Amino acid sequence: MLPSTEFDTSFQELCDRMKKISRRKAIGATGLAVGAYLSGKFMPTAGASSQVANNESEHVEWKHVKLDPEKVAARAYELYSEGSCMYASFKSICSSMAEAVVDSNPSLSKALRDFPCHMMKYGHSGLGGQGSLCGALNGAGAAFGLFIKEKSTVDALLAELCSFYESAKLPVFKPENSKFEPMTQAISRSVLCHVSQTAWCRRSGQSPFSDFRSDRCKRLTADVAAMAVNILNRYADNATVNNNLKEKEYQRCLDCHGQNGEGIKVSTKMNCAPCHTMEDHYE
Repeated sequence: MLPSTEFDTSFQELCDRMKKISRRKAIGATGLAVGAYLSGKFMPTAGASSQVANNESEHVEWKHVKLDPEKVAARAYELYSEGSCMYASFKSICSSMAEAVVDSNPSLSKALRDFPCHMMKYGHSGLGGQGSLCGALNGAGAAFGLFIKEKSTVDALLAELCSFYESAKLPVFKPENSKFEPMTQAISRSVLCHVSQTAWCRRSGQSPFSDFRSDRCKRLTADVAAMAVNILNRYADNATVNNNLKEKEYQRCLDCHGQNGEGIKVSTKMNCAPCHTMEDHYE
């Protein structure tokens, strides 16, 4: 694309030439000339058009297959150092899927290998370090969305993944020859990055800015990626979702403040208890 100054100069020269003919002719001539000018500068060549058409005609079937959760977990742990939690969670699933379908679904394999996974680096530490939604969950959710089109299904799979994240003692994954031992486990009770980190730091006595805490998050990302794959594997087998999740400890909050409650309405599915108490809750 031309710089704006070069485009302005060229267009002005074109307009100056148009002044030499009548207004009526100028209107028609300018339209044709500008169209030709823009076509020459900005439209792809015939060869490029053909290539684009060929690419668009190549159909990609975004169908997932079963993966080995342990291998995906190990890959997520290693990828963490390249771009942190969201990147590692997403890329570990997608790169493993690309390898798994290289023969059975080569167009999908190529699409996954060519996918700009670096875009997922924005989700580290809860959206650029903001401490909001854990990036490992965010990356796994993006992977769900690649392979499953139905929003309600993705919602159900994410509900299961988030329930696991909130209620399990994590991390479970243990890398080989780690110097960060013993690794403390903690229940986050929240999908929020800073709440999850703080719960672990309080239990372990480690600083959130320590290398020990960083390794905890590397392992946590591995756990989330593995669980996401377990969920996808089950869905690949029988296209079912888990609707038998344990009743959440904060269900009584939603009974009052949810869609059918009588209190102030709050649209959420996440745990209220880590941040809100009876002293500051909405009447």
